[in-house]
Amino acid sequence: MREEFASYSFLAVTVASLVMLCSGLLTIASIGSASGGNDIVTAQACGANALTHVADASILKRVLSDSVVTRLFATAVTAWNNANVTISIVFGFY
Repeated sequence: MREEFASYSFLAVTVASLVMLCSGLLTIASIGSASGGNDIVTAQACGANALTHVADASILKRVLSDSVVTRLFATAVTAWNNANVTISIVFGFY
């Protein structure tokens, strides 16, 4: 990600949208910038075999630094319940 944005001299990127694709059982996930964190998305439900778009109001932290590596962690709120979850995050320029 950093190489793509570095040539534009932006200091930050923004989370434009977030989508979760779930197969298996219902799961509830949080996404944060630290292990076990929930500073980006808190307790987002993803139904069994469903495509879930996270509402804009549920994205708590949008701006991430482009000059510092920011790792994102997905954490099950209760349990993953053997679910297969694909998380897609669309970034934009800030």
